[in-house]
Amino acid sequence: MNPDSLFSTASGLLFTVLIGFIVVVLLLFLFYAFVLWYRWRDRETKSLKLITLLVAIPQDNEVKIDATEQIIGSLSSLYHNARFKFLQIFISQPSLSLEIIGTHEDIKFYICIPQKYQDLVEKQIYSVYAGADVRSVDEPSLFTENGKVEYAWLGLKKLPFYPLKSYKEIPTDPLASITSVLSKLNENETTAIQMVVSPADSSWSKSGRSFISQTKKSESNPQIASYKVDARQLEAIETKSSKAGFEVALRLVSVAPTSEI
Repeated sequence: MNPDSLFSTASGLLFTVLIGFIVVVLLLFLFYAFVLWYRWRDRETKSLKLITLLVAIPQDNEVKIDATEQIIGSLSSLYHNARFKFLQIFISQPSLSLEIIGTHEDIKFYICIPQKYQDLVEKQIYSVYAGADVRSVDEPSLFTENGKVEYAWLGLKKLPFYPLKSYKEIPTDPLASITSVLSKLNENETTAIQMVVSPADSSWSKSGRSFISQTKKSESNPQIASYKVDARQLEAIETKSSKAGFEVALRLVSVAPTSEI
């Protein structure tokens, strides 16, 4: 075959493959954009149907901190399943915002939820904290006309199935540590801690169980075992993977007259 003809054929084939690759990438991008649009197409409408609850617990409350786990766990029942599994990517899950807002005067706890879940959330709170006072209030405003705003977003460094320290592993009350800091705010200073939670599917827990299985399998073979994963960490991953999971956005917002610390 003529070298020029061979080069021309190869160039044409390469060009065809390149065009095909670009078309596939473009189609995937358009499909992803369509999924996002369809999933959140009514986000603004839903945001207008949110309700803010102010939650107050008596100071002499003696309910242990682990009781809150029951409330959080019950929220996993809000997960929406598609009729057919392949349609699940088009389904948006309900979100709830748990907020602690501290000012110079006081510290308040809020829950912002879709109005249709108000009864469910209130019943869960009262079932654990019988003396709680739950009231519907206007959405609190953090910002002032001349205030300086600092913002931070917390995320995970590792895969979701890796454990975080829980209240069982922290010697002091973690909530008391947070409220202690918020109680020291000066006048015209406001700090908010917001945790937006949305029920997640089981893919993260399946990954955790798969990791445990693969790790145990590899470490059972002395020739390839690395023993890099501590047994206690595997146990913690297994414990976490057995619980309901949530997608979480954790945000910190601070407003003050100046940005200086």
